[in-house]
Amino acid sequence: MTDQTTPARPKIARFTLVQKLVVSYAAMILFTIAALVFSVTGLYSIHKTARDIAQKDFPFFSAATKLRDSMVAQERYAGRYAILKSPEFKKLFQNRETEFLSILEQLQKDNDIPELASLAKEYQEFRKAANLLFQGNSNGLFTLKVTAENVATSLSNLYTNQQNVLSAKLEAADNKEKTTVQWAFALSLTGFTLAICVAAFFIFNISSAINKLKRATLRIAEGDFDFDPQIPAGDEIGDLARDFTKMAARLKVLEQMSLDASPLTRLPGNIAIERVLNQRLQDGDLFAVCYADLDNFKAYNDRYGYIKGSEVIKMTGEIIHEFHDSIAKSPYPHPAQPNHW
Repeated sequence: MTDQTTPARPKIARFTLVQKLVVSYAAMILFTIAALVFSVTGLYSIHKTARDIAQKDFPFFSAATKLRDSMVAQERYAGRYAILKSPEFKKLFQNRETEFLSILEQLQKDNDIPELASLAKEYQEFRKAANLLFQGNSNGLFTLKVTAENVATSLSNLYTNQQNVLSAKLEAADNKEKTTVQWAFALSLTGFTLAICVAAFFIFNISSAINKLKRATLRIAEGDFDFDPQIPAGDEIGDLARDFTKMAARLKVLEQMSLDASPLTRLPGNIAIERVLNQRLQDGDLFAVCYADLDNFKAYNDRYGYIKGSEVIKMTGEIIHEFHDSIAKSPYPHPAQPNHW
């Protein structure tokens, strides 16, 4: 035969009411903190996008507009020079040329945009055509117009591409704002709903337990000491229900002892004595039992009253106790003395 032992069941962790409240509301706090963190992160991202647009895109479009105006002015001054041959228009062209180059250089420094390199290349061709015109080349004006159109096309493409980039940034910021609002609202609503559910659950749980204890109190008051309130253990209310059940069992024992007690002396009766003897036998304790019967005690009690009867019982108990002490102290064994008292 093989010795098969039943594995012990793992103990299930029980939480007190305070621990349950802390764990439940910790989830609500977690959702609330998550909503706040998500909101702050979303607002920071939107703010970062707005700052990037204000610091880069707006200055870029302003500079691109100045380049377009400068290019139109250079083409106009070069055309007037071709007709009037006035050095004043050449000087105005050169001033605008310096302005264009300065703005273009700053844009290339602040922005990593491939279209700027193409624009710079087209503008170099425009400058070469302008130099040919100022040197008196007859084909300079035609070449100037062609290169000016190429520069204008490059500027238009650059402007359009950056507008598309700006639109994408604004759309991303708008989507980020919507997502932030939706998630923050969802997380906040979840936390709020969780708090309401937890509060409702605990109110219902505590109210039900109190009603059960109240019903148990009425049943015990009516004498039903075996009534079980059926409240699960684990928290303070469960412990209270367990103590309440123990108290009811104790009251049952006391009532039985009271009902079994002698109506004359109020001393424990046969049931109580039998219970004590059985308990001592089960425990294996050494003990002695002495049974005394007073002849004609009821007649004596009826003749002289309860006070005299109580004095007789008390005196009898003292005599038995003194007899026990005298035997226990005697160095010689008595024939009637048991081995153990």
